[in-house]
Amino acid sequence: MSDSHGRSRRPAAMGTIGFVLAIPVPTIVLVPWLLSGWVVQTPFFGCAATRWVGVLLIVSGPYVYVRNPMYIGVVATIAGQGLVFGSPAVLAYAAVVLFCFEMFVRFYEEPRLTRVFGGAYRAYCRRVHRWIPSLPRERRR
Repeated sequence: MSDSHGRSRRPAAMGTIGFVLAIPVPTIVLVPWLLSGWVVQTPFFGCAATRWVGVLLIVSGPYVYVRNPMYIGVVATIAGQGLVFGSPAVLAYAAVVLFCFEMFVRFYEEPRLTRVFGGAYRAYCRRVHRWIPSLPRERRR
């Protein structure tokens, strides 16, 4: 497996596999399982509809018109599990993960992207929200 310059793509592939095993798998599978045992409990507020909200959060996410769809997808998946299993611990964990993502994005990722891409990234940030999905300004007319 080589790129057009004859370099091996194996290190990149192994890094990607390592990242997936080290970050998303523990974050959205292992920790929620440890907190809830994936045992379905009484629904929140005694309302079965909260389970359906949880299912929707797990199945889909705001992947269009938002700057951080992957982070939102991870938090939505964890929150969805909390709602499906009726687990306050998993919901609290979702809040902690969201806080960590917020700190990472604000204090590392966005400043770095601004340094690398300058005005183009600043313009993108003005058009597209960080966490709350919305239609881009050009399409709102």
